[in-house]
Amino acid sequence: MNNKKIGQALIEYIIILSVMAFISVKATQNLRKAINSSMGNLSIVLSKNLTVGVCGKNGEGTAQCFFTGYNDSVDED
Repeated sequence: MNNKKIGQALIEYIIILSVMAFISVKATQNLRKAINSSMGNLSIVLSKNLTVGVCGKNGEGTAQCFFTGYNDSVDED
């Protein structure tokens, strides 16, 4: 092989590797955005669904009782 063909092959490999690196970086950024969005949505759902609140006796109080089956009432003297 002569030097011209070796140089051309080297340039082609560099171009291919740079395109692959660019695609990998973009894919990683998109994956990071998707995971952050999913975790944000999950935290919103969990905070809404797992909030119990503090209830007074028989469900009376300032806070809303979401799950009356739980024993989360505050002892009122």
